[in-house]
Amino acid sequence: MGNVEAEKLTSIEHIPLCSPAYSNRFDGFPDMASLSRATLLHMTDTSEWAAWLRLVDEPEDLACRGIIFSDMNLVYSAALAGQGIAMGDDFVCAEAIESGLLVRPFQKALPTEGAYYLVHSRESAPTPVRDAFVGWLKLALHGR
Repeated sequence: MGNVEAEKLTSIEHIPLCSPAYSNRFDGFPDMASLSRATLLHMTDTSEWAAWLRLVDEPEDLACRGIIFSDMNLVYSAALAGQGIAMGDDFVCAEAIESGLLVRPFQKALPTEGAYYLVHSRESAPTPVRDAFVGWLKLALHGR
């Protein structure tokens, strides 16, 4: 990593997300009891849901059910199709949330150690195109 510079652009939080139609099936998830009847959508394992349940002081064993996918695109596709409720990346899903394709039935977010970074070679000279792109990217990230 001695030859590159990394600038943190944004941190990542995980949030419960589902389609509006799925949320309506549970009357908008008015309480945690409604979550216990929902299908949880998982990426690789149940650890993100287990961590979120700990965060909201609910039994961790509620996470041990649902559907486990091997690819995040499949998790998001299932959530968009109304097949369950997923733990999503707030940054990746921002456009789907803003457009109403996905909703946040619970507002509590799970902080993570993950982040998105802008990485470039220390030896590359700044150019007007790169500077314009970096400026646009930062404005887009912080203006959302």
